[in-house]
Amino acid sequence: MNTVENLHQELTDSLSRIKLSFAGYEVDIVDFAPDLSDLKEGNFCADEFIDSIEREIMHTQVIYYHNAMEILSNHDQSLRISLEIAMYHEYKIQDLNSELLASLIIQEALQTQLHASSDDIIQAFDHVRLTLSN
Repeated sequence: MNTVENLHQELTDSLSRIKLSFAGYEVDIVDFAPDLSDLKEGNFCADEFIDSIEREIMHTQVIYYHNAMEILSNHDQSLRISLEIAMYHEYKIQDLNSELLASLIIQEALQTQLHASSDDIIQAFDHVRLTLSN
């Protein structure tokens, strides 16, 4: 029989295998996992978990010109991708700088990784929910 503590450890282990990392920037999704009391009370949801990670990703910022230029030169030399993202988010041209464009590249890459991992996250949460309901 699985105890809540064991299920919490299983969930944490499953989530720790999912890596969100790009150009030296990473989000440790385990930091956002429900704690033991949330599991005991049934207060956990994969969608809310994913939303909290998305919010964290949107706060990722590249600071310092040198770091930004390195990211842009390695991942978007033409600035086509970062400018498309900036246009999508309705940034004004006067608000753009290398740090913002590099941040947008990082955020987009991390969001893409998160969405690619969402099925695994949902499966891990569903396993806990099903086991607790039995």
